[in-house]
Amino acid sequence: MACVFCGVEEGTTVAAHYSGKYSSQVGKGGSEKGWDHVSAWACADCHSSLDSYAEGNDDSRAIKFFLAIFETQRRLFEEGVLVVRRR
Repeated sequence: MACVFCGVEEGTTVAAHYSGKYSSQVGKGGSEKGWDHVSAWACADCHSSLDSYAEGNDDSRAIKFFLAIFETQRRLFEEGVLVVRRR
């Protein structure tokens, strides 16, 4: 899958778990990563930038990350990987 941040598709894309200002609200704490479904596909360069907080840790970074998570979920839904069941 292509990186949802920069669009590159060179084989280093992995799930980048949300980290940042609102981490505790998505399961992150202590040595625990956040929930798997709160992650975005990121290439090695973008993942490194996110992990180092290169863009800071403010609301604009959080919004950018959450929008990338939504885009990842949209792609997974379109591919049939993410399924929403009706009750």
